[in-house]
Amino acid sequence: MFKLMIADDNPYILNELCEIVDWEDYNLNLIGAFPNGKALLTAAQKDLPDIVITDISMPIMNGIELSSALRLLSPNIKIVFVSCYPDFDYAQKAIKLHISDYLLKPFDLPQLSDVITKLVHTLCDERLQK
Repeated sequence: MFKLMIADDNPYILNELCEIVDWEDYNLNLIGAFPNGKALLTAAQKDLPDIVITDISMPIMNGIELSSALRLLSPNIKIVFVSCYPDFDYAQKAIKLHISDYLLKPFDLPQLSDVITKLVHTLCDERLQK
């Protein structure tokens, strides 16, 4: 199983991401859900995730700052941004950070499912190559 962490400052969205998806169906173990990037980063330093789903705009540490810090821990973490901002500046920063995907809120379950399925397949391929 691969490890997943989620960060979003909106408790409703964070709860939805945790509860609406049966992560085990995707061979994922949800090991933490956090209200900001700093809390996720602290946890990731102890138990490195394979995939992170994070909001871009959060207090304390936003998704871009979090992603930069995660890249220092491991360049192989798959990171998915979720945002209600279709701002090109955010997209440019995501590209520079080698973000795996970018979902605009509100997104639907099939969109999320497609992204997660793709990432899990990529992780499986990477493990086979090792």
